Amino acid sequence: MFVPYSEIANSSRVWVYQSDRSLSDKEVVFIQKKLLTFCNDWKAHQAHLKSSYKVLHNRFIILLVDEQQQNASGCSIDSSVKVIKEIEAEFGIDLFNRTQIAFEQKGEIVTLSIPEFKKVVQADTVVFNNLVTTKADLEENWETVASNSWHAKFLA
Repeated sequence: MFVPYSEIANSSRVWVYQSDRSLSDKEVVFIQKKLLTFCNDWKAHQAHLKSSYKVLHNRFIILLVDEQQQNASGCSIDSSVKVIKEIEAEFGIDLFNRTQIAFEQKGEIVTLSIPEFKKVVQADTVVFNNLVTTKADLEENWETVASNSWHAKFLA
């Protein structure tokens, strides 16, 4: 069952999907409608999952599940991956490429391969830590500077 993002527990499990390009406002609206439908129907072992979503910066799709009442199972996670793959196919985007790093450059979000990112990253480069695991972690540690993230290993 869908729960508004502002109401889902801070301990909720998070998955971050990063697009290889910026999404148009029209694409974001379509994605939001698709995810609303998905979250309302999302189940694990026939039990509805208390879930939410958010699209940030027209680039990142965030899925959340409050596992305090029901854990996401392997099959339920597979169904979420299926809906994300459908979004990929609909818009010709890549949401699973973990070799691309997103960061801010001159007010724009840019994605580069790891070797290219290593050439431009600075300690104060704003990066997106897609390895966050909870809503609280997303809000506190997702958008941060490279020196405060796992990205620090790429600093010279």
